[in-house]
Amino acid sequence: MKHIVRRAAIGACALSLASGLTACADSSDEAGGDDDVITIAVVADRTGGLAFFGERAQQGWDLALEAIDAEIAGHKVEYVEVQCDTPANCGADTTRVINEKGVDIVMGTPGSALALAIAEAAARAEVPYFETASLVNTLLPDGEAEYIFRGAMDETQLNAGVRPALEAWYDALGEDVAGKTAVVVNESSAANHNAAELQKSILDEMGVEVLDQFEYEVDSTDFAPLAARVKQADADIVLETSYVADMIALNTELSRVKLDPEVHVIVGAPSPTEQAEALGADYLEGVVHVTFPSLDVNEEGAQGIDEFLSAYREEFGEDPDSSYALTYYSSARILFAVLELADGATDAESFREAIAQIDEPTGSFANGWGAKFDERGQNQNAAPDTVQWQGGQVCTVLPAEAAACELEVG
Repeated sequence: MKHIVRRAAIGACALSLASGLTACADSSDEAGGDDDVITIAVVADRTGGLAFFGERAQQGWDLALEAIDAEIAGHKVEYVEVQCDTPANCGADTTRVINEKGVDIVMGTPGSALALAIAEAAARAEVPYFETASLVNTLLPDGEAEYIFRGAMDETQLNAGVRPALEAWYDALGEDVAGKTAVVVNESSAANHNAAELQKSILDEMGVEVLDQFEYEVDSTDFAPLAARVKQADADIVLETSYVADMIALNTELSRVKLDPEVHVIVGAPSPTEQAEALGADYLEGVVHVTFPSLDVNEEGAQGIDEFLSAYREEFGEDPDSSYALTYYSSARILFAVLELADGATDAESFREAIAQIDEPTGSFANGWGAKFDERGQNQNAAPDTVQWQGGQVCTVLPAEAAACELEVG
């Protein structure tokens, strides 16, 4: 990846993917930066509890920079990596790197708690912060955006995908979703609790009766009692919000009690290899995920997906193991499009003006997103896809313009 230039940052040395060597820059770099260089702090947990996501974030960000030859409007672009794994560390290290490295833009990050801390630190320094994946609604303050912007979906946009998924399912069955029953199952973190509340509102609007809501702790070790209660509820719809490890643990128990609702919807990204190995194709068949856009999206509805996949295979020698790198890649490309529109200017006023002007329709980026921001700084042209397990693999079924397969019901 010859075009990528990195400087070492707080908490980590910069790793050169091209050479496999690490090189630590002098930490005494003066703040203020080179006017001909756009310096972007890329902040993530690459070694701690969120390392799986942080590694894939870095993959996506690096490939995005490679795709533009590390240049925007005649300005060189370089990354400064920040490694942090707690909100306190992320906030402090973001402040430090802004002061010491002449950072123009801050970009992040897997993990809502980390994103909140990083965004707050950037805003205090009056440096634009651009979020590329975290969903938490409270990231963006009320009122007009000043320093914090999000190219990815928020919680409301993700969970809104439940409606078209259920409507498509029951349309295909020739039945009305109104009058159906549901149980809502969610991990108990604030983000997933909020997701469940949004889902219950959507179900109520659709005329679906919510029979019960079951919350569990992410570190639960015995999901058998919960699975028994879900089974006993005997709902038409099971609507689940979970992470990967707890999703597998919960569904292992649901398979043992032979859960068989009319439709099982999981809000959250699939992890195909882990799920298939742990749960098996028979159990997963027909299960639906409302999630970040997947890797099989149609090029007609996702310009640049083939370019991304080709670049990923060339760099890493294999296909991506999930859609996470694609998400971070696409969001970074949205940021670069904003900076191109600003003619490379990175001051907050110029950045805000470019954010207000950009108007790229859905389908303009590799995961099918577009770019059009509301006054709070939220991208309105970012939305989830619906994927379904078919024959032991996940396949995009919604929206129609990005679909690689038809929805299978019954």
